[in-house]
Amino acid sequence: IYGYDRFPTILPSGGNARLGLASEWDFLNRVRTVLCGAGLLEAINLSFVPALKGIGTADSNDGGASLALLNPLSREGAMLRSCLWPALLRNTAANRNHSVGEIRLFEVGHVFRPGPSPSDSLPDESLHIAGVLSQASERSVWTESARKRDFYDIKGILEHLLSAFGVEHARFKPGCGFPYHPSRSATVWLHQASSNEEEMWGELGEVHPDVQRAFDLPQPAMIFEVSSNLLQGAMADTPRFRSLPRFPPTGRDLAVVIPAEVMVDSIQRAILEEGAPLAQEVVVFDVHVGDPVPKGRKSVAFGLVYRSAERTLTGEEVNEVHERIVSRLSSEFQAQLR
Repeated sequence: IYGYDRFPTILPSGGNARLGLASEWDFLNRVRTVLCGAGLLEAINLSFVPALKGIGTADSNDGGASLALLNPLSREGAMLRSCLWPALLRNTAANRNHSVGEIRLFEVGHVFRPGPSPSDSLPDESLHIAGVLSQASERSVWTESARKRDFYDIKGILEHLLSAFGVEHARFKPGCGFPYHPSRSATVWLHQASSNEEEMWGELGEVHPDVQRAFDLPQPAMIFEVSSNLLQGAMADTPRFRSLPRFPPTGRDLAVVIPAEVMVDSIQRAILEEGAPLAQEVVVFDVHVGDPVPKGRKSVAFGLVYRSAERTLTGEEVNEVHERIVSRLSSEFQAQLR
């Protein structure tokens, strides 16, 4: 026996530990701050959800693989959630039943999916960010009349979130499956620095009419659900400073008629690539389908901003770049000047 009395008396050492939030908590707090700043309110729902049958093509609470609890506390909590949007739609329906006007909610929470192999005893757990907007704004003030919320409202919120974390070059690709409307939805893709590849960040859009009826919603709702981990992988580690421009910009408008199936995003990327480094900004300000545009084509108008960091551009320099852009659009996308 060594003896307790033979242990030396030593005072604990106290270093200058750096106090503060862990990086993940700090990141999630920033997410919540950005979404609250966009006008959304945070919802907190349980991870236990009911199993919903017969919603469109889905056979579970979310249209995907769900996990049933062996000993649930109630039928309302018989499953582990595999996504966040069903609870947010239930929140929307409950608020509608209590005569709440416009509904703008988001949630940050864990979702659970079966492991990659049947032998896995524990499910895969990941962190998601989801939100919902009611489609109709029933109240209006003298500065803004009441209007319906649509796909571009929910898209703008995600673009605001990406901008707040310094994420550039996100790609929105139209159309996704359940629970979204096939022609009013999109997937979002982000470039991951670790793999140097694009990965699907999430989905957004108007809910499918079958889902709207299943949740007893009087009006359509817009939802999004994205991965928190992929946002962390795509965000800039440190903000990059960009000095204020010293020289004035030169603006030009460009209206082209292109095939209806051509993505406007592809046109914007081609303009910036061909016009680099002088073409610094491209904004769509008009899209027209119908007379006098031929059937199967659409007219798209862009506002371009040219600027040099070294000198004031001359008209000849801008014309040269502008003509080069028009030539590429014509050869690559069968675009015609309008």
